[in-house]
Amino acid sequence: MRFDIDKININSSLKYRLMFIAGGIIHACYIGLFVWLRICPLVAVNIISVLLYITGSFMSVSKKTGLMHYGWMVAFYIEIIVHTLLCMLLIGVDTNFYLYALAIMPVAVYVLFLSCSMKVFLRSVAAMTIADIATMFAGFYIEKNTSALPYYPITYDETEMFRMFNVVCAGIILLMFSFLFALEIHALLRRLEESNRQLEYTATHDALTGLLNRRSLRPLAEEIIATGEHFCVALGDIDDFKHVNDTYGHDAGDTALKTVAECIRAGVADGDIACRWGGEEMLLVLRGSDEECLERLRAIWKSIADEEMQHDEGEFNVTITFGFVSCTKTRHIEKLVSAADKRLYVGKTSGKNVIISE
Repeated sequence: MRFDIDKININSSLKYRLMFIAGGIIHACYIGLFVWLRICPLVAVNIISVLLYITGSFMSVSKKTGLMHYGWMVAFYIEIIVHTLLCMLLIGVDTNFYLYALAIMPVAVYVLFLSCSMKVFLRSVAAMTIADIATMFAGFYIEKNTSALPYYPITYDETEMFRMFNVVCAGIILLMFSFLFALEIHALLRRLEESNRQLEYTATHDALTGLLNRRSLRPLAEEIIATGEHFCVALGDIDDFKHVNDTYGHDAGDTALKTVAECIRAGVADGDIACRWGGEEMLLVLRGSDEECLERLRAIWKSIADEEMQHDEGEFNVTITFGFVSCTKTRHIEKLVSAADKRLYVGKTSGKNVIISE
């Protein structure tokens, strides 16, 4: 199975659940360590912490976000601060438990930044920063200035064990959430790129037919003109389109427009321009000699006439009339469109369902 990073859905529930799972695993390890050292108060504290994290893990998958998730973040933070302070006082500051108070800050900043309003975010981060500083200062000051502390003195080797374990766990937490942050930023950038592509498509294409719209013609036509190659312009108008709407309804009219657009897309060559000029009018800019362009246009014209269209009222057909001009006399796109429009008018007044090229 191929791993697709772009399909990862990083939402608030996932982030909170990862926090609780990571916290639960670490506290479960502490239960074993403190049982081994026979430090009963810290065994009890870590059992309560594990139960809290198990509950939070299940609650975090709820579809109700916002205030509930924010409350769990606060509970998560308070638990870490309380646990840090108790461990510093009971077994000593040299065990590096204060690292968790430091590690939780970037995690909280990341989780809260995308989960709550800026006002709540700033207030929360400020409060957590003050609580962090106060906790570490209090732990260091009380432990160093109280002869009865640490209450459960441990050996040098045991202290080193806790130091190493806490450094590794704090590092893993920071690495895990840094990776998660990078994934989320990547996902946000991909969504932004996709939104920009959709906006660009909407700005340059007709919503109904999927053809280019009128405003996108000039820059694309200018690119063809700049190459110096020969091209032709064809302006088409669906015959008796009002009759289709009046007889079969506007849904049938939409079906006709989309079907005509499909025939045009199937018939144009790479590099040609096909756009909905307005209403039932379609404009084509075809690259190549007059003969090549006329051949493609005749194929499109015939495919439209041959296409059977389905509607609730039954099958129906439409035809289209084209005015066709070459860039032989002028390469000015507006003049070519105007000339094609005049020939289209001739075709409309002389029987329709024709291509007027002279």
